[in-house]
Amino acid sequence: MKKFKFNLEGLLKLRSWEEQRSRQTLSSLSAEIDRLEQSIETLADERRYVVENWASNNMKGFRPVDRMALSSQLESIQTLSAETSGALTRALKQRQDAIERLNRAVRAKKVVENLKVRRLEEYRADIERQEAKEIEDVFNARRREKEVV
Repeated sequence: MKKFKFNLEGLLKLRSWEEQRSRQTLSSLSAEIDRLEQSIETLADERRYVVENWASNNMKGFRPVDRMALSSQLESIQTLSAETSGALTRALKQRQDAIERLNRAVRAKKVVENLKVRRLEEYRADIERQEAKEIEDVFNARRREKEVV
């Protein structure tokens, strides 16, 4: 008997590779989003610390130099926070695109897998038909032998 051979095995491997690559991309984007969110929280904590530190150390009042230093520090934190928020927005968009690519890759792989299953079922059904035909031929041959005798 011939062995089952799926002619599109290479395509199935390619689709599996594409799915794996999509999963890795999604994973790295999710890690980047987590890092950016943590960075935004850290910047917010730093901003609160700067304000509280200046308030506790300068109870007597601000001098113009102190006010400029505080403004400069808060402005740099605000700038970093805005840049990080922009990067987070872009990363969220990229993650959404990656999710869509992953869904397409999973569907494409599933199509080929379903085709392989159908072909395997057809192969098994064909083998069963051939075996049934052989059994019927053997049975008919024995019956003819008994009729001749």
